[in-house]
Amino acid sequence: MKPINIIALSLLGLAAYTQSAPNAEAASEVQIVVGPYLRLQPSDDRSANGSRITVAIPMHHKFFLSPQKLNWYEANYYCSLANLKLVSFNTPSIEAELKGFLSFFGLSNKYYWTAGNRFTTQKNWVWGLNGYSFNINHWADTEPRNATGNNNCLAAVIETNLWYTYDCSTEMDFVCQL
Repeated sequence: MKPINIIALSLLGLAAYTQSAPNAEAASEVQIVVGPYLRLQPSDDRSANGSRITVAIPMHHKFFLSPQKLNWYEANYYCSLANLKLVSFNTPSIEAELKGFLSFFGLSNKYYWTAGNRFTTQKNWVWGLNGYSFNINHWADTEPRNATGNNNCLAAVIETNLWYTYDCSTEMDFVCQL
């Protein structure tokens, strides 16, 4: 079985345990180690059914991979539940670290939501909702598609270091960072 499958199964089992733990307050004080790279951190937030939401945090406290595909808005909110944010490539070193992290698990050839968007002006691309401008960019040949009003969010393929514009309601994997 691949290491990522073992990690995913472990996460599911531990997440189910923390949601059904009789003493939820005690569970929130414990950081459960899932393997050499991930730990589970119960959040103070609760889901719609009232159970505690558990978020997997990387042991090196830098990146977190999505457990499921979400649209950009949901991904941004999910990251915020763990006091993280969608990944921003403010420096070349962050891209290089993420590429190494994803390559280790064989996941670098997928599309991932990043914090990149153009919500404020519909013209200028920024990182996150706070509006930090891009210091670097790696747009694919036909990007950014600024002519269309629906492609307001940035997704990246880490393996190729290329960025693409997408409709924010598209569901895809995402990466959170500290």
